[in-house]
Amino acid sequence: MSGRKLRVIVQISAHAEQGLTRLAIPVPLTETIAQLESEIVRRSNLDEEHASRLKLYLIDGSLLFSEDTI
Repeated sequence: MSGRKLRVIVQISAHAEQGLTRLAIPVPLTETIAQLESEIVRRSNLDEEHASRLKLYLIDGSLLFSEDTI
């Protein structure tokens, strides 16, 4: 991955037995939220049920949609 990136910190509490998972993911500014969600699912080993409930928000509480660009 070359070029400018945004570093995203993600906290996931989907796996109760594992506690809180915190990921730092460098994301190219040309990617979509869907691509970021895919990377979160991959890195945190979420199953389909938990992956389908994944929602990402801005710090002000605004929901991000899969087709949004970063």
